[in-house]
Amino acid sequence: MNFETRQALDRLQQDIESRIYETFSGSEWEDYDVRVCIRENDSILRWRKLPSKQINEYHNKQPHRRVVVTRFARELSWLFERLRAVHVNEIERRTNHDFYAELADTANLFIQQHQATMTAATLLEAVLNRARRIYR
Repeated sequence: MNFETRQALDRLQQDIESRIYETFSGSEWEDYDVRVCIRENDSILRWRKLPSKQINEYHNKQPHRRVVVTRFARELSWLFERLRAVHVNEIERRTNHDFYAELADTANLFIQQHQATMTAATLLEAVLNRARRIYR
């Protein structure tokens, strides 16, 4: 991980602790075969079934689309948007599809395991910690 990336991830951690994500007024994340939403509807179910056009370079197979359904969709979308800027510095190490697929999988696993006690901050920290591990 380069110095700029480490600094950017540290700033993101501080922003999570300061709850900056609460000011995010953007839309739910949809990019790189990942969608983040508050609830799954017919449109999302149809989208999920569409084939991905991206071939996974590391596994030489076609990845599936991922959907993260959470009451913290706005907050998680904020983090994905912020990580997009950080990821530009590290793009040569990993494709966008692989990066966001891993983050979505991390979010879904965390939601499944911590549904009752999860807060926006704990979800964001879990996903940010996964991003840190990806960059190492």
